[in-house]
Amino acid sequence: MLYRLRHLTAYAYRNPVGFARCTLRLAPATGDGQVPLSHEVVVEPAPQTATERADFFGNRTVSLTVETPHRDFRIDARSRIQVERPPLPDPETGPAWEEVRERVLTWPGLGPEAALHFAAPSRRVPLLPEITDYARASFPPAGVPMPAPST
Repeated sequence: MLYRLRHLTAYAYRNPVGFARCTLRLAPATGDGQVPLSHEVVVEPAPQTATERADFFGNRTVSLTVETPHRDFRIDARSRIQVERPPLPDPETGPAWEEVRERVLTWPGLGPEAALHFAAPSRRVPLLPEITDYARASFPPAGVPMPAPST
């Protein structure tokens, strides 16, 4: 499947802005059946500096500065991506959630592949009782049948 993606961020300021510093994370990743065919980012006004690097998780980032006074600021990212993924496995054939939890908690490192980075609540993804209750009902302990849905 071929995807065309566009991400546009536009600011209109009441007063002129003399300096802007941004870090962009807009480049599509490569891997798991996904191949970027093209990627372009246009920033207006044009930045005076742009430094590209990879972050801890391997994502391509661009840090830039704009030193031209401006009232309007636009970041326009366009990408074409080819995605070919195999069908998902049958959920019944995977490990029980208790085993997955144990793997996450006992993983031998804290590198980018460690799921532990995503296991704790954060400011943007808080721990909410409603979600905990939903998960508890959706994932009963191994060997306990899932209750029938209520109507």
